[in-house]
Amino acid sequence: MSDIVWAIDPLGDSLENMINRWRQTAVALLGDDHVEFTAPKNDLAGHVDLTSSQRHDLLLLFKEIITNIARHASANRVRIQIGYAAGWLKLEICDDGCGFDLDQVQAGNGLKSIRRRAEALRGSLIIQSLPGHGTSVNLRVPLSSNRMSM
Repeated sequence: MSDIVWAIDPLGDSLENMINRWRQTAVALLGDDHVEFTAPKNDLAGHVDLTSSQRHDLLLLFKEIITNIARHASANRVRIQIGYAAGWLKLEICDDGCGFDLDQVQAGNGLKSIRRRAEALRGSLIIQSLPGHGTSVNLRVPLSSNRMSM
């Protein structure tokens, strides 16, 4: 419930606040010693506005990915890299877990939800995984800045 309240709170309207929330979520679900988290400097991310719809979809998409890793991957390390350049948010999440065969996975709500949210954000999503070789998720989403031109 706190995620929903946060997602509609206008105080969370910047990419900087989203990144901070993502970091909290990753550490809470995976543990600080399992996460490598890289993000743009706050002075850059703080100038990128998000709509309430973007906040909602980005938060829940991220949380779904991290929850899937926590539940299914048996990963020792998770690398989360966030970038922002020329109006594009780039999110890469890689784990060293057990991986899975994309062709054999039963289409549960998790992957469907991730894909649906990426589409709602007008983003591109690439999921790569092989049994025994971990999983990587790459998301690229257009974001415009009302306060800063890039």
